[in-house]
Amino acid sequence: MGWWLNVSELILLTGALGACCGGFIALVCSNMRMSRCKKIKCCCFECDRENLTPEEYNKELENQHEIEHQAHGEPNQNV
Repeated sequence: MGWWLNVSELILLTGALGACCGGFIALVCSNMRMSRCKKIKCCCFECDRENLTPEEYNKELENQHEIEHQAHGEPNQNV
């Protein structure tokens, strides 16, 4: 009759679309978090914020690298 009547394919399609949307939202939010912009506008979201000082920004980057090394099981190497 139609593809929309097959429940298993509909569930797979919905799950794949949800995962793609979730990944895209996570990517955009991650880039916004590390952005140096003071005013951010994205779709229906608008944010006016204070920028981090260079010291705070570098510390945040170091923490990010440390978390990534821990996730991959790599030893922490200070650069």
